[in-house]
Order: sequence, then C-alpha cells, then structure tokens
Amino acid sequence: MRRQHSSVAANGRGTKDSLAKNSIQKSSTAGSRVIAGIALATMLIATTAILGELKPDRDLGAHSAKQAKQSTAPVPGNLTGANLSKEYVYGPGGRLVATEEPNAISPTLMSFPGSGGTGTVNVSVGAGTNWSASTTTFNWIMITSGASGTGNGTVAYTVLQNVGTGIRQGTITITIAAVAQTFTVYQGKDFLDVPLNNAYYTYVGKLVARGVTVGCDATHYCTNDLVTREQMAAFILRALGDPNPPTPATQRFTDVPPSNIFYNFIDEMAVRQITLGCGGGNYCPSSTVTHDSMSAFIMRALAVFSPPTPASQRFPDVPTSNVFYNFVDIYAGRGIWNGGSENWVGHPEGTCSPGNFCPSKSVSRAQMAKILVTAFNL
Repeated sequence: MRRQHSSVAANGRGTKDSLAKNSIQKSSTAGSRVIAGIALATMLIATTAILGELKPDRDLGAHSAKQAKQSTAPVPGNLTGANLSKEYVYGPGGRLVATEEPNAISPTLMSFPGSGGTGTVNVSVGAGTNWSASTTTFNWIMITSGASGTGNGTVAYTVLQNVGTGIRQGTITITIAAVAQTFTVYQGKDFLDVPLNNAYYTYVGKLVARGVTVGCDATHYCTNDLVTREQMAAFILRALGDPNPPTPATQRFTDVPPSNIFYNFIDEMAVRQITLGCGGGNYCPSSTVTHDSMSAFIMRALAVFSPPTPASQRFPDVPTSNVFYNFVDIYAGRGIWNGGSENWVGHPEGTCSPGNFCPSKSVSRAQMAKILVTAFNL
C-alpha cells in the first residue's frame, strides 16, 4: 500500500498538540513521464481491526478478528504521450488519499534534520532520453553531480545546515524529455534540548521536518516527556498524512467529549480501527502509551491487524499470555523498536535491560520520534 503524506505542524505537549495547524503540504506529486507499453495497477486495502490496545488488567471485552477487505483500484492504461495514467494512492482504512502520475525518479522525497546531509535521486528513463536537474530557486540544496544525463542516471545533492528557527521545504526539478518531475526535500530545525550527539537527533529532526510536531515550545522538544494516548492519536494520524480528520457525527468514547481538542483525531483512529479504546466504552485519553500497546497502534496503522504467532518467544518479558504478543514480535522483527537494545538515557521510568522489551514502560517523545520515522519511513 503506497502512502502519500501531507503534514501539519503541531507541538506535542499538553493541549498544544492539535492546536498548531500550520499545514505543510507535501509537493511529492510528480509530473508524468512518457514511456509506452507499461501498465500499472494498484491495490486498495480496506482494513479492519482485531484487538483494542488493552492492558491485561483492563476489560478486554468481546473483540473478534475480522478479515481485511480488499478492492482493486482502476487499472491504468498504457503510458503514452496522449494517455498518461495515474496511480491511485490509498491510506489506511481504504480511503483514497490522492492520485498521482507515475514517476521516472526514485525516491520522490526525503527528510533531513537541521544539520543537513546528502542524498541521491535515481532517474529511470529509456536509452537516449535526455534529462536535467536544477535547484535554481533554493540556495540550501546543492546538486553535486548528475546535473544532466542521457538514459538512466543518478542526481547527487547536498542539503546545507538549517540555521533558522523554522522548518523548510525545497525541491529539485528533474526535467525528462521536456516533462518536469519534482523531488521534494523536507528539513527540520534544531532544538536546545536535542543536541547533535543525542541518539534521537536525526529522528526528531525528520519528524519535525514532516510537520508531525513542532516541539513542546519554540526552542525545545522535551525528549523525555511521556506521550499520552490522546497525543499519540494526533501524532500517528499526522504521520499518516491526515492532519485534519473530520468531526464525527456522534461521540464515540464516554471519556472523550467533543470539547477534547483531540476529539477528531481519536475518533478517526477508531474509524480506521487502529484503536478500539481501553475498555468499557472509554479511550483513557490521559493515560500514557505503553510500549506493548504502541506496537498494536503502529502495526494496525500499517494495515497489519492480525499478525502471525511467532515460532518462538522473542523477549523474556513478553510472554505468550501478553495480549500484544504477536504485535510486539512483528513490530520488533521489522526493526521499528527493540526494547532494551534502544536508547533509554534520561527516560523518567528508568532503563530497560538489553534483551527485554519492557512492555509496561511508557513511550517518551524521543522514542516516539524513532518509532514513527522508522515505521512510516518519514
């Protein structure tokens, strides 16, 4: 399932999380390419949920596994100069996010922290096809090689340090046979409490670059603050490219009234069946997100609603009796989060021993950055 993210700036502390709505729309929609004889097809995956992110000491309720529904997107026609087919891009829950022209460049976007960095863009075209790359309107993105070519090639670039106080977005335009395609660069900013040597520096920078959060204030990220369930609803949906979910017709959870600033986000999490609440018709918005429940949030957001039972137990502190056992295993197996192998310096609940997952410990803002950037390839 392909995702096209659009992001909005929002801080992540207390009530500020969903109030910051300075939308930073991504311009990753690429121009069309002219290559005859290729047919594209995309698949719509409409998903359902199986298990609420419930702790063992809470009412598990009656949760049954549901088969994920699928439907097929319209089959595009041949790619010719007169018939440029679009790709159908769907988000979790089967909602059509956007349509875009097929690309001759890969990737179409990249995120960088405030320190900058380097990268490449692959150009895939037919033999004898001329192309060129330029960044004439952005003095902080510099093409270092591959400014032009014929046939397949690579554009190398450097992103300079962002010394400003805000995030920024720029593009490299790659013109192929007179048709322009756009590669988008997103760059975050630095925070006083996230120095360059912080283990989560790059993750925080990328998360901010994509507008998932702007920090807890203008100059701080608050790395060791713990994330609540209501805040995480906003973070996850923004990471999925949904900064402004619709207002529901009726109140879903007893403890999440319309006056809650995360009301729309929490309801949309339920619509997408990423969550079923904490039991008894509640969502427990002010409770912190534990690491085992986070595994269920993230895997369902990735349309994995019924992960397979692993052949063996991965973590000694996550037994088969843990309701998130399967989720934790596939979550760790994909390298999204590996418990004690990760960095726990400064975590308010203490460290996690190597080899353990520490399922009941809460997710910090620094850890959340690593999890979201890794899971959603931000």
